[in-house]
Amino acid sequence: QVNLLEDQSGRKKRKISFIIFLTILFTIIISTIIFGFGVLKRHTESQYPSSNSVRAIQVVCSVTRNPRLCTTSISALYNRRRFSKTDPSMIFTLSLHVAINELKPLISLPKSNNCGKLLDDSLSQLNGSLISSDGKKSMDDETMIRDLTASIKGGISNIDKCLKGLESMKSEWRIARVKFYMVKVYMGNSLQILQNRNAINEMFYPDVQTIFASLMLNRELYLL
Repeated sequence: QVNLLEDQSGRKKRKISFIIFLTILFTIIISTIIFGFGVLKRHTESQYPSSNSVRAIQVVCSVTRNPRLCTTSISALYNRRRFSKTDPSMIFTLSLHVAINELKPLISLPKSNNCGKLLDDSLSQLNGSLISSDGKKSMDDETMIRDLTASIKGGISNIDKCLKGLESMKSEWRIARVKFYMVKVYMGNSLQILQNRNAINEMFYPDVQTIFASLMLNRELYLL
């Protein structure tokens, strides 16, 4: 009977030891998986635009019709300022600054065909858009987006009217026509950024499924 009790006690101890071992092993496995996923997630997120200002500007400008011009003009302005964070709304605001900086010199040119009033109106509309968007999440506010879109479209329409008026003028206005066209391009960049805000946000702020897919792709590439 003593031997039976000792045998039962031994089996009970081994069972408890085995349970403890499995618990420790399970804990180690889960901790390793969580740690590994965290490392891979941080690595993957570091590749997204929100963590790199150069990449961020390139991604936003990729939705425009003139991505290279958009990127170089906004990057030049970005490098002259200091920003704590790079996001689509801030880059959109910089695109407005670029358009305004290009438009201002045209105000001093000799005007004809009511172009002076149109330019003043365009500048007023852009400045209004800038005040509305500066320092705010302009890409997330639908009401603000509608107002900004209307203002920018109005400014582009005014530039088009000026360009049509310049077509019939002398050759010395050729350079002026180029400048007007460039203003229209820069304003168009701002408009296209607004119109493609959903695609931009998806690239900036991917959901969990997108992150997981990227992690699996990185793993497959590593194994290859």
